[in-house]
Amino acid sequence: MTIFLVLLLGLLGALIFFVVTHLRPLSDQEVDQVARKRRKRAADAYFSFEQKRMTVDSFSKKSMYAAGALYHVSHPLRAFPAFAAALLKSKKHEWIVVAFEKNGNIESYWVNKGPDRNSVNVHLADDTIIQLAQGTSASTVLWFHNHPNAVLLPSQQDIHSAAHYSQLLNAKGMNLLDFVCGRGYFKEYYRSISDAFFPAQQFVPSIRSANSTSKWQNLKLHLERF
Repeated sequence: MTIFLVLLLGLLGALIFFVVTHLRPLSDQEVDQVARKRRKRAADAYFSFEQKRMTVDSFSKKSMYAAGALYHVSHPLRAFPAFAAALLKSKKHEWIVVAFEKNGNIESYWVNKGPDRNSVNVHLADDTIIQLAQGTSASTVLWFHNHPNAVLLPSQQDIHSAAHYSQLLNAKGMNLLDFVCGRGYFKEYYRSISDAFFPAQQFVPSIRSANSTSKWQNLKLHLERF
């Protein structure tokens, strides 16, 4: 018997064992696992962004107020990261864009300039950020800054700052997504989703209604866990 055949029979045996042992209904803990998987898929679909590069007219770029300004807009969430990356393209200093999202739409965003090519701080106090987010009933705050050297890697300070604001916003039931931009491209490097957003519990009833209806259905639900 060749090694290949031995491996094939072993794989087939493992598959049969898995199927036989996962025809049973899910336990409460396993139902929760599937619910969390579905929640993650729902959030991933919600925060799925267009990857194509955009252009922004030169007037809009030149009119960006260095000291900071809030712009009221209606911009699709899916396209906004590309828009923010285009807005920050070719900037010689670091800039920051803080956008407020509700129901898949950006309602407003804040922009301000940093002191140099290597650092930028938002010119808004933490309380003000919360007030702006709550004022539009925002679900998510999206954070963008550019790297003039176009290296789309976050610094330790970037990660530290993202952790700070995620804790601040999650406590208020809001999400945080953080991006770095360069040469018209964007890269998401930090995501923190509030427990209040697509709560796992909302997926439980449909899972329970399918659980125990048939051995095949039980197996399908088990497969979702992996």
